[in-house]
Amino acid sequence: MNIKAYIESGVLEEYVLGTLPADERLQVEMYADKYAAVQTEIDAIALSFENFATVHANTHAHQIKESIIKSVDSKNGLQLQPPAINETSTLDAYKFWLDSVLESDYDDMHMEVIYQSELETTVIAWVKKGEPLHTHEEYTERFLIAEGSCTATIGAQTNEYGVGDYIEFPLHVPHSYIVTSDCPMKVVACLKY
Repeated sequence: MNIKAYIESGVLEEYVLGTLPADERLQVEMYADKYAAVQTEIDAIALSFENFATVHANTHAHQIKESIIKSVDSKNGLQLQPPAINETSTLDAYKFWLDSVLESDYDDMHMEVIYQSELETTVIAWVKKGEPLHTHEEYTERFLIAEGSCTATIGAQTNEYGVGDYIEFPLHVPHSYIVTSDCPMKVVACLKY
């Protein structure tokens, strides 16, 4: 048998791609067991195909996913409603939304609405610095921190908060927060009207 001609015939590429009929696959496997050069070539072809796939992979899959989600969510006003944010909330409950919404360029704060009704608006937000002392007269604001940390003052009480922590800024109570992490603070936030 001429091993070089067999290797150059293209049959090994078809084998790696899985396009050979069963009887020809068995023949290739028999030759691979018998001739080390055949097995070596199969391994090299498989690696070459894998490298090609990696180089040409769709690196924008996350953008496609976000586009599809926005398209589905916007059909006929349908929105996927995230669970209510409260003191027992966990980040796992918001994984779908946290993974689906991408951060974009912004100066200090960027928000992407993930759900909106007459009673509430829920967003994924990124904050680089924080917000100065202010008071909400129309809504209660609730945070669940997904990334980063902050120091928040609510009324006369100041506390440190980090990943997984819940913060509630009630109506008519002065409050502020300052991001203390090196990275922007990412939160799931709900404004309850």
